[in-house]
Amino acid sequence: MNPSDVEAEIALLARELKTPVITATFQDLAEQARAEAWSHETYLAAVLARQVASRTVNGTRMRVAGAHFPQTKTIEDFSFTGLPAAARDTLAHLATTTFIGRRENVVLLGPPGLGKTWARPTWPSRSGLRPARPVTPSRSPAPPAGSAASQQRTTATPWNASSAGSTATGS
Repeated sequence: MNPSDVEAEIALLARELKTPVITATFQDLAEQARAEAWSHETYLAAVLARQVASRTVNGTRMRVAGAHFPQTKTIEDFSFTGLPAAARDTLAHLATTTFIGRRENVVLLGPPGLGKTWARPTWPSRSGLRPARPVTPSRSPAPPAGSAASQQRTTATPWNASSAGSTATGS
């Protein structure tokens, strides 16, 4: 069989299998495989790895789009102006997403307008994990001022200057 016929057949079969990355990369990888004397298995693994990587990226993109986040957010885009230094340090620590690997919870509490809702969608992109559905804020009334619940609420927030970097984490 003529080499150009083989390439045309591979392109046709890749289209039938709906594997566009194989169609786009098999020729370049074949040249590299010939130059470096790859085995047939090594060449096949390289072609398939490219296709799988592309599907993984596209799947992640589709899941993020399906989550209906208003926009893609990153911690680098967050405006730290107006936040106390302790809150900035805490936010920088949370941006490392180490709490996700340890399966710890994080509670963001504080007055309106500090970016609690804004910060949450940035974590999946940082951690490489699939985003979960956002939690809807509670509509329950705030506890009475001076009560134990109100004090606990104030000290648990990493966004409050009086908490000086404490975070509410736990399983």
